[in-house]
Amino acid sequence: MINQLIANQSILRDFYTFLEYIQRKDGIELTKTKQVPRAVDLLKLNEQVYFGAPFVTSKSQIKHYGLLNTFFQIVKVSELAIIQKDKSKFKLFIDHEKFAQLQTLSAVEHYFFLWESFWCYVNWDEAYDIRSFWDHNFYQSLAKEEVGTPVSVSERNIKRIGKLKPPLYTDIAEVFTAFGFLEMIWDESFEKRPDKYTFPYKSVTLTELGKELLPIIFELRDAMHWHEMNPYFTKELGNRLHDFYKKYESPFGDDDLFGRAIDATLHAKEEKAEKEEEQFITAFLDFLPDLKVEKHWYPIERERINGVIRLRIALDKKLYRDVAISAEISLEDLHQVIQEVYEFDDDHLFTFYMNNDRDENHIYSDTRAYSGYGLPASIIQLGELGLYEGKQFGYLFDFGDNWQFQITVLEIDKQAKELQHFELLKSVGESPEQYPDYEEEDW
Repeated sequence: MINQLIANQSILRDFYTFLEYIQRKDGIELTKTKQVPRAVDLLKLNEQVYFGAPFVTSKSQIKHYGLLNTFFQIVKVSELAIIQKDKSKFKLFIDHEKFAQLQTLSAVEHYFFLWESFWCYVNWDEAYDIRSFWDHNFYQSLAKEEVGTPVSVSERNIKRIGKLKPPLYTDIAEVFTAFGFLEMIWDESFEKRPDKYTFPYKSVTLTELGKELLPIIFELRDAMHWHEMNPYFTKELGNRLHDFYKKYESPFGDDDLFGRAIDATLHAKEEKAEKEEEQFITAFLDFLPDLKVEKHWYPIERERINGVIRLRIALDKKLYRDVAISAEISLEDLHQVIQEVYEFDDDHLFTFYMNNDRDENHIYSDTRAYSGYGLPASIIQLGELGLYEGKQFGYLFDFGDNWQFQITVLEIDKQAKELQHFELLKSVGESPEQYPDYEEEDW
């Protein structure tokens, strides 16, 4: 029964509609600043999916499209799609190999791929402006209701407390509806979508699927513990992290308050790393013995690239360095290369961020004063990052002066012999003064 309930969910068809739309257009253009789908494509897609967003216009931002926004976030974290820069435009393309992999999943496996992506790996802060998920009580209370019985949501202003306090985040409630956990009836008194402080639905109804899954989600797979997981967490990475934490010594000392805070953060990350070895689906399989899930998408095990990678390291369009570098060097080694080609003094901290949203799972921080944010740059090799030609990522040096570099993958030569050192292929523009306002008498 549970398998049939899941297989009939419209979200599965909606997701294929989303993917096929991008395939059919041979990629869709993204906005320049935030690199998200443009309104013209969102409006067209919204008309094609079952769970379309209400009251959207040609000026509506992606955050107003609850389902489509979620799908966009999922294709990014799952690497079902890649973002490439084509001349001056950013475009989103479906990865054909990953798409073929998705098609080998059963409907139930596909459903749990979507749910795990959303619940564990999508950056809610970036996607929905949610730093903490405070709606547990609403869904836990709803799960105790009778299936099919509408529950009135009175006092819909979230600043008040009604009989059933409405969820704080309407867009998340709409995603829950798309996943088939509940049904919501729009309040016809609204002629347009109200502001974010008002819940625009007048009643909520628990579904059969919600009755089965919501207790597991909020008791055994709650967002407080399963959110912000690392989609690339493998046992090998766990071993590297364990070795790093074992040897790491805080530069601030054990007696320093900040040092103790860092130690506590690293300890928490160690515990989280151990938790990530447990499969997300386990609790569902234990409590729903009829559930059939054999194939899992996560963790994402990327192909390790060997050979030589050619990079453009740019401060702006007229100031850049092209280098050839071994795929086997660490990101900390790449930091040293950038310092050398730009003639900087390497006297400040740095970080690499692989995505525009700067999600923690795509951040690699300076090992010299590692604070537990992201991963230490010394334990990750360049060839392990899933790079492809056209991929862009960022490098930030000196958090005070904020030297912001953009790095573009120009070419990957998997057959090339490994380089012992880097090669400077092209140098355009003079290196800037690291401290242009420095005057000796100021000291």
